[in-house]
Amino acid sequence: MKLRSRSENRIERGFTLVETLVAMVILLIGVLAIARIFPGGFLAIQRTGDQTAAQELALQARADMESLPELPQGIYAVYRDASGNIIPDTRPLPDELTDYSQGFLPAGIPNDADPYFYSNINRIRFIKGESVRLPIGTPNSATGLYGAPYLLQFGPVYNEFGTDGAGNRTSTVKIYGSALTRNIQASLPTPDQPDPTPLITTDTQYAIDYDHRQIAFFPRIGTGQRVFLVKYAYNVVDSVTNKVVSKTVLNGQYTIKDVPPAQADNAKPTWHSFFTDNTDTQIVGVPFPADFDTNLGLRANSEEVSRQFRLITTGTDSAEHLTFVGAGVAPQWSNDPYEYAWLSSQFSNNGNAGILVFNPSARTTTVSTASGNQPLVAHADYLTFDNHILREDRTIPKSSPFEIKLSIPNVLTQGDILYDQNRYNGMFRDSSNDTPAVIMVNSATGEMLQPFTGTCTQGIGIGKGYTLDARKGTIRFDDDFVKTRGFQLANVRVYYRAAKEFGMQVQKAYTTYNPVSDVAQLIASGNEGGFCFAGTGGVGDALRIYFPRSEAGKSVVIGDYHVVTNQSGASRLKHFNSETYRISPDATAFDATLGLPFIDIRDQHPEAVSEAWAFSTEESGQAVANVQGASLKSRVLWLDSSTASKDAAGNNVILHRWRRVDSDTLITKNNSR
Repeated sequence: MKLRSRSENRIERGFTLVETLVAMVILLIGVLAIARIFPGGFLAIQRTGDQTAAQELALQARADMESLPELPQGIYAVYRDASGNIIPDTRPLPDELTDYSQGFLPAGIPNDADPYFYSNINRIRFIKGESVRLPIGTPNSATGLYGAPYLLQFGPVYNEFGTDGAGNRTSTVKIYGSALTRNIQASLPTPDQPDPTPLITTDTQYAIDYDHRQIAFFPRIGTGQRVFLVKYAYNVVDSVTNKVVSKTVLNGQYTIKDVPPAQADNAKPTWHSFFTDNTDTQIVGVPFPADFDTNLGLRANSEEVSRQFRLITTGTDSAEHLTFVGAGVAPQWSNDPYEYAWLSSQFSNNGNAGILVFNPSARTTTVSTASGNQPLVAHADYLTFDNHILREDRTIPKSSPFEIKLSIPNVLTQGDILYDQNRYNGMFRDSSNDTPAVIMVNSATGEMLQPFTGTCTQGIGIGKGYTLDARKGTIRFDDDFVKTRGFQLANVRVYYRAAKEFGMQVQKAYTTYNPVSDVAQLIASGNEGGFCFAGTGGVGDALRIYFPRSEAGKSVVIGDYHVVTNQSGASRLKHFNSETYRISPDATAFDATLGLPFIDIRDQHPEAVSEAWAFSTEESGQAVANVQGASLKSRVLWLDSSTASKDAAGNNVILHRWRRVDSDTLITKNNSR
């Protein structure tokens, strides 16, 4: 028998316990080192995914805006005062993402208002002048009505129904036609005009007498009452400077009782008093602003008068919400094309998907203008309900599987716990009832598919017919549902909210900026697209043009301006046109004295310094004219993190860190009025 050596025996024994423990410690150190990399890697992947999805949504929103035949006139910040009036808010800058808490809201906003609607991306949500190219009338299989459906571009919307002083049904959303043509004349006989009959010949004109506060409209036979939307500026004496300044009113609504009996085919326009007192028997409207001065009155040439579309109602969906949808009864259209109704019913007290339907005759109606007969166009002023409600347009596939994917996954549904530890109960923030988590609308017909909720069954009942994978953000339609209703290739709009408080916002420069006399009037005019410069009495540098704070960072085209120089002869006066400038981007670049953003002509003309340029009215009577907005931005924002803190009063508050993606472009003539 062969004996083994000691070395051979040692080899067979293997590792000792100490050696094994040492090896395990070394391995564990390596594993832990690698494991520490993963959380950061997962976070980086997650943030990259969020940013990619946000970029896709921002590009989609910008493309949707660019495809519109006309862009809204303006998109800006407003607030509702204690009386519910919509007031322009010139304080927030376009990039401001302040989060407010209860009781610590900016001045003018009621203390009991929900801070959610004035925080971060919800600061800017007033849409002014969305143009509606009236569509073709479409039979709606859900309600049996026949009309021309239209989806407001930035729905869902904030809406409340009510009545005016004449008993007409009203809505917070204002629908109106294009501005009427102004004709200034005397309402009393004069030597030059013995007959004071208003000189208007069509219903696209109105006459006005500022001195005697009289207004006249062309009579329309067969219409009992008409409603006109008047946007105006009025003069008051500033209590601090003791100067006369101008203030702007966005929505003055007046019912004009000026239509003669139907048999009076030769009826003439008649004069009516306006801006006299609130007991006027001819005009019933909203009260004057509290500081309205009846002696100074309306600022001449400031008003814009439009024919308002009349709201038609034939049923109710509750005791408070006046609309025909709940009753399933078609509106009874008259021969007056200026009529509309709501196709979507209310959610909560003031939320609505924003689906309208117009009198079918509006599509074929033309109006007389200085450029000849033009199609009737409607315009809409409204508040978006919540910019954290996402909206996307999708096309249902031609064949099975009938599935669409949303840009943002992790769709919120009833019962989800939000960042503030509250239970999510739907997109319309009703504390007592669940509201829809997903709303889907057939864009062609305006039909609302049964909203997706945990318990809510509101909506037009054509059957739900779809399922939602909330985590993936995928909607799958039932095959039979799509085929029996012919929904293949149908375009649908989807409204939903997602985790991390994703939100969408569109910002644009005002379509047309108008001159005001000085900085005081510029600030008082709110967001109505004003500008001023030193050449008209403003304070500051002679080659700067000042804008409201809300316009910071936006681009404008100066269509026409004149300057005077220290040169002689033909070079003394110079004329320039179609130059693009960017307004000061943030508060650090504002005028240090005035606290306002501006553009400076010297940015493109350095010779202006040596030649001592100054704006001049010598050549044309206007130093600066035709100032047009030139920038459009879509923004997507989401919540990156939150931390608990305390405010100045010691209350617990949550501080948010927001991330955002912007997609900018310049407005062209094809997508702006």
